[in-house]
Amino acid sequence: MFFEAKLHYDNANQRYLVLKIEKSLHTIDKIIDNAQEEIAVVDHINTQKKLFHYVINSRQDGVIHFDQTTLRPEIGDFIKINYYSSNDKKSKKTKINILKVELTSEIKSSLLKNTTGELKLKYKDGSLTYDYDEIIDDQIDIDIRRPDFAFINDYCVPKYLLEKNNITSNTEVKVNILFNGEKWNVYKIEKI
Repeated sequence: MFFEAKLHYDNANQRYLVLKIEKSLHTIDKIIDNAQEEIAVVDHINTQKKLFHYVINSRQDGVIHFDQTTLRPEIGDFIKINYYSSNDKKSKKTKINILKVELTSEIKSSLLKNTTGELKLKYKDGSLTYDYDEIIDDQIDIDIRRPDFAFINDYCVPKYLLEKNNITSNTEVKVNILFNGEKWNVYKIEKI
């Protein structure tokens, strides 16, 4: 059951006062249909905290807890969210309140891109960083099977992705990259 309320904001006490309230003819489906709608990309999943993080653009992002949905997306999946916004008095930020979330085949190209090229491995030794070719050519005593990170073009590839894909030498790859609201992150590697 929904109610419609007429409110007045009391500036002196900084709160809303209810002037009139009555039963609404609106249903949850009608409210969802009239809510704001956006396409977002899932950029992080925390199974321990039972939540996932999504990004709409550089100014809007949020978290959805597993108990709010039956969705269990993967990093790089796109979701469609219906929501309403509210103001958080403490942080002075706009809060996104999710009404409905679902997977979608729609892609927001401003949040995802692919590139191909040579993946160049990097190794740390104290304060120094070495390239794969330097270690091979100069016979530096570093285990080449354990790169610390890599680059493809200007994109950094984290160590866990190199380990997951068993990459131990420079190689040609295709990578998927997503925007996390602040920077571009490689989240998937495919050997060519």
